[in-house]
Amino acid sequence: MGKGIFVLRECLGLNNKVDPLRIGFDPEKGLSELAVAYNISIDRTGRIDRVKGYTNVARGKSHSLFPFKDYCLVVNSGVLYILNRDYSLESLCMVDAEARISYVSVGDRLYFMNGYMKGFIENRELFPWEQATYVGPVTSRVYSPPPIGHLIELHNAYMFVAQDNVLWYSMPFSYHSFNLNKGNLVFPSRITMVKSVVSSLAERGGLYVSDENKTYFMSGMRPKEFIQIEVADYPAVEGTGILIDGRKVGKGDVQNNVIMWVSTEGICLGSPDGVFMNLTERKLKYPKANSGAGVCIDDKYVCTLKAPSWTSADGFI
Repeated sequence: MGKGIFVLRECLGLNNKVDPLRIGFDPEKGLSELAVAYNISIDRTGRIDRVKGYTNVARGKSHSLFPFKDYCLVVNSGVLYILNRDYSLESLCMVDAEARISYVSVGDRLYFMNGYMKGFIENRELFPWEQATYVGPVTSRVYSPPPIGHLIELHNAYMFVAQDNVLWYSMPFSYHSFNLNKGNLVFPSRITMVKSVVSSLAERGGLYVSDENKTYFMSGMRPKEFIQIEVADYPAVEGTGILIDGRKVGKGDVQNNVIMWVSTEGICLGSPDGVFMNLTERKLKYPKANSGAGVCIDDKYVCTLKAPSWTSADGFI
């Protein structure tokens, strides 16, 4: 009697951590993992499709793409541009060609830093991010403009600025005023991620912070109330952290927004309660990366990774 034909009814995803002969496989139900996956997409039903193609719309070396209002910001060949819907570019200023920009939107303003400069954009115009004039009771405190850092984030009306291994925070609702004598949190090494997550009722939340060695959850809504919890003994890859609707990751018990990021050991998720999960630790391996980018497309977390030593022989281009 001849052998039957296996019909793949549902793909269980990529598993390149085990011997291909031992990947998940159920011939009766038509279920199987993949030992290799290249240029494909797997939807919620387990259906495999080819990934969509792309079209070159601009020349030059581009990075730091960020959506805001009805346009995007992007760095192309050392210039910060507004990228319009028709792919036309409007120059804003010269920037360091290699330094990635970190953005935070607050109402009609988009604040940014890249480790060398800072500013904000409002009504499609660029403004300096300077110290605000203090208004309030007489005080002996000395307030300063925001220090220049490489990462910024907004959490419960506080602006956070990561400068090497120090995380500075502003006065509440005053993103131009910083107390540099007291308003900071110090980590053992350079900070690679600062992402805020708050519950749907805005009653609880915190910051997921990673340095070059470990990842922490700073539980609390105000800096002085933070409780530091180590959630992973490995770091996040800089640039990969995003805020995403937890219901999109396929976990029935995740109802709030969550942070997703790529770590050195797998793709991770963090909830407003500090619940941490490494979603791919047992299935997925990839080369070590210095930086990357993350985005949610069609309810999927999609990331790109970059390391100077990578070549096409590594399987990642």
